[in-house]
Amino acid sequence: MLVDKKTKTKVENELLEVLDSLPFYVMLIDSDHHILMANKAVRRHLGVKPEQIIGGFCPEVIHGLKQPYPGCPVEEAVQKGHAVEREFLDSDTKRWVKSAAYPIGLQSQEGKMVFFHMISDITERKISEEKLQEKIGELETWQRLTVGREMKMIDLKRENEELKEKLKKYVPS
Repeated sequence: MLVDKKTKTKVENELLEVLDSLPFYVMLIDSDHHILMANKAVRRHLGVKPEQIIGGFCPEVIHGLKQPYPGCPVEEAVQKGHAVEREFLDSDTKRWVKSAAYPIGLQSQEGKMVFFHMISDITERKISEEKLQEKIGELETWQRLTVGREMKMIDLKRENEELKEKLKKYVPS
């Protein structure tokens, strides 16, 4: 378990620099939801220093819960042993988030599987997708109407030609 900068290895410090460069929440979590490492975005949001959350139970530290957060992908990733990604509307913030847990093939000092757990705000993307779907619906409606109109015009032209042919029988040329 990582405690402070003095006890971190060079590799751990370099890894933390990489994680800190990411603008969204990133944590390394063990299979029991204990925080092994948390990036700057998480620490800044919580207003804590790393040593204040390292080793803490993630649902309690992040959400104030005694059990895993509903919909947290870590649970399923632990059970199935593979990556799990979820998108959902956070009921507290009313923002869309993507939450994912990826096994990284390492074990904690306690022998637990380690997961790369990331959470990012995807609200703007979801709003854009919704607007795009509305526009697609409008285009499909317009296309159905215009194609329907064109098909009707073809039918009317054909009917007009048939009537002209019939009329030729009655009108001398």
